[in-house]
Amino acid sequence: MQTLFQSPPYIGPVSEGISKLRKLRIAAGLSVRELARQIDQQPTNVSYWERTGKIPRSEVLAPMAQALGVSVEELLGQPKPRRAQPAGGRLGRLFES
Repeated sequence: MQTLFQSPPYIGPVSEGISKLRKLRIAAGLSVRELARQIDQQPTNVSYWERTGKIPRSEVLAPMAQALGVSVEELLGQPKPRRAQPAGGRLGRLFES
């Protein structure tokens, strides 16, 4: 179980030098202060999460993901969810009707 949590989800390899959360924030065009305002948190909290790679409380994740324009899964470092392919053949025609 501990092997799952050895590296913080926001921080990539050391060579990258910038946390995933910071990359997402910059890509969204938000300052630390603006992101903090949108998620109703203190800017020091956002800075802390960026510097340490710690995960914010669960009630902060959904508003943060929405403000950054990503899914909660992407925010936590999970691969982007794939869109399901529509069913083909007779099964696909059944659902189209």
